[in-house]
Amino acid sequence: MLKLAGLATAAALAAFAAVKSPSSVATFAPEAGPSSSTQAPEPNLELRGALARAGLGPEELTAAGIPAARISALIARAGAHSVVASSSLGPADASLAEASTRVASLEEAVRGGARDAATMAALTAARADAATAKANVDGLLAALFVHATQEATPAAIARLQAIASNQRYRRLPIEFLVVERGAAQWAELKECLKHERVCTRRGDPTDPTQMAALGVSRAHADVAAAHARGEANMQANEAAWLAATTL
Repeated sequence: MLKLAGLATAAALAAFAAVKSPSSVATFAPEAGPSSSTQAPEPNLELRGALARAGLGPEELTAAGIPAARISALIARAGAHSVVASSSLGPADASLAEASTRVASLEEAVRGGARDAATMAALTAARADAATAKANVDGLLAALFVHATQEATPAAIARLQAIASNQRYRRLPIEFLVVERGAAQWAELKECLKHERVCTRRGDPTDPTQMAALGVSRAHADVAAAHARGEANMQANEAAWLAATTL
C-alpha cells in the first residue's frame, strides 16, 4: 500500500519543481520582434506535483532502478491518465481541505467545552467526511502510480512502493528507504547518521560501534545498489524527468 504524502507536500514539491526547472531562472533578453513566435519552455507543475505525490519523482525513480531511457514513456503515461489529464486531484484536494478544516474547527470547539450531542455528532460526521476525502486522494494517486509504472519491472515497482511506505523517514538518504525496518532499527539508523554528520562537521572522532552499525546498513545489498544507482544515474534521470515534464 502506498502511504502518500499529505497536502503540504504538494506545495513543497511544486516549489522544488520550479526551482529545478531551467525556466525558473530569470533571463533578460531583447524584446522579441513581430516575427518571433518562440516561447521559452515552461514546467508542467501540475504534472510534476502529481508525479512527486505519487512517489514518482526523479530521486525515487533513480533509487528504484528506472533508467533514464524509460522515464519519458513513464511520464507520458502519467500525463495521459485521467488524474492528470482531467485535473482530478484539484477538486479532491479541495474536498479534503474543506473536510479537514471542519474537523479542526469542531475539535477546537470540543476542547473549548462544547461537548453537546449536536457538536459531537457533527465532529463524528466531519471526521468521516475527511477520511473519505483522504481515501479519494490516495486512490487517485495510487491509480496514477499503477498506470504510470505498468511497464516497470516488478522489482523496481517494489522498491518504489517501499520508498513510498517509508516516507516518514524521507530526510534520510533515499537509498535507505528501499528497505523495510522496524521502529527500533530506524531509530538506530537515524542516530548513527546523525552521529556521523555531527562528527564530520566538528572534526571529532566517531564512535566505532555506531559506525560499524552504520556500515552494516550501508552494506545491505538493496541499499548499496540504490546508492550506486543514484551516484551513476541521478543526473541523467533528473534531466530526463525535467525534460518530460516541461511544456
